[in-house]
Amino acid sequence: MSRLRISKCAICNAVSWPIQEYCSRCFAQTHVTDAAARGTIRAFSKKDKEYFCVAEFDGISLICTLCSKDNPRVGQEVVFLRHYNDGSDHFEVAVADDITDASLDCT
Repeated sequence: MSRLRISKCAICNAVSWPIQEYCSRCFAQTHVTDAAARGTIRAFSKKDKEYFCVAEFDGISLICTLCSKDNPRVGQEVVFLRHYNDGSDHFEVAVADDITDASLDCT
């Protein structure tokens, strides 16, 4: 699993992604930190056999590919798996309850 790197303001604790050198709220300098490895599904959709979701991690909302063995639910906990930076950012998450399932294929 990879990490989601975010910037956090030392003064007002605002978080942002992509990483910014200065806080957009109070203009203080920020520092880079890891976002929580677990987040929450805020919305999801399905196209063909693939799920997509808006997942929130530490107040940051990301559009992600969602790996799930069953139908996902809004409010369900997800685990951050990967951040692909191949010219366009792409994120992959999995439903937390499924992450220990050996039959779960997230490829």
